[in-house]
Amino acid sequence: VFDSLKMMVSGQVGREDVGGPVRIVGMMGDVYEESAAISAFAVFINMLNMVIFLSANLGVMNLLPIPALDGGRLFLMLIEAVTRKRVPEKVEGFIHMTGFVLLMGLMVLILFNDVSLLKRQLATLSDFDFIFYFITKPENKEVIYFENISENR
Repeated sequence: VFDSLKMMVSGQVGREDVGGPVRIVGMMGDVYEESAAISAFAVFINMLNMVIFLSANLGVMNLLPIPALDGGRLFLMLIEAVTRKRVPEKVEGFIHMTGFVLLMGLMVLILFNDVSLLKRQLATLSDFDFIFYFITKPENKEVIYFENISENR
């Protein structure tokens, strides 16, 4: 987690390498598909590993000294302990509100990044004018068919 943060701050990681909820769901789908070929136990273990990884990352990120997160509150408590003075409620409220607005902006940017990446990936499949048909066949569990809408018109 800390190495990833260092890489983001130093510029070694680009915008396309950062993912949010859409990318996480895609990754979990990939893990499921690869594990399902092995066994149900492999699916369970790999999904459990993903959940543990996500929980640990969220826990560490929550403890970073970013306003509006628990780490921001701990940082303000540390300042109060060192200075032996309480931070005024209005100042603390402003700090947390500013951090919250910036955090929501970051979430919107990450979601936009995820959706634009998904659009680019889907655009390579066809002219982005398609429907997914999921058909279950007896010989193989799930087969995905792509049908172009423009051919049906």
